[in-house]
Amino acid sequence: MYNHQFDAACISMSLAADFSERQSPIIGYGLSNGAIGVVELMRNKSMTLWSLEPMQIQGGNCAPVSIVKTCKLGKKLNIPNQKNTDEPFYDLIVARDDGLIEIYAY
Repeated sequence: MYNHQFDAACISMSLAADFSERQSPIIGYGLSNGAIGVVELMRNKSMTLWSLEPMQIQGGNCAPVSIVKTCKLGKKLNIPNQKNTDEPFYDLIVARDDGLIEIYAY
């Protein structure tokens, strides 16, 4: 058993439908201070895959998170100068208290 410490209260989290490359569950989260991110839940520890702190979002003027949803919006990975792949992007949809909706691909 382990825990994952956030810098503020976790307001919303969403379990992704698919697993990571290591076959571990993935959750997207949103915090009361406006921070967001994605965490992989491995057997013995958690690992932050990516996160954005409030100062990295709209110059720090972001509202608290109301709800997050992890999903696939059907996009395909398109890397310039490389062969296209069928690997989809995953998306984190973030709704904020000020009415703003943001979509992040990862």
